[in-house]
Amino acid sequence: MPTTRKLRITNYFDSSKRNPRPDTTLYQDDEIVDVFDASGRCIGRIEEGTWKWKHKAKEVCKSVQNIKPVRRK
Repeated sequence: MPTTRKLRITNYFDSSKRNPRPDTTLYQDDEIVDVFDASGRCIGRIEEGTWKWKHKAKEVCKSVQNIKPVRRK
């Protein structure tokens, strides 16, 4: 059974003009990693060692619940 994890890119806000391209080498092929921007919105998924960006793979964030945004003090 694959392990699902979450990754937040804190210096990136969702934009169809700039692909964040997270490092996929840190994860095993059987891991599924939901990737979020700084505001907590889903921007893609790392699955089977491949980055799937929501602006190219349209269905990737459909079933993912957004997470709370980062609070700055």
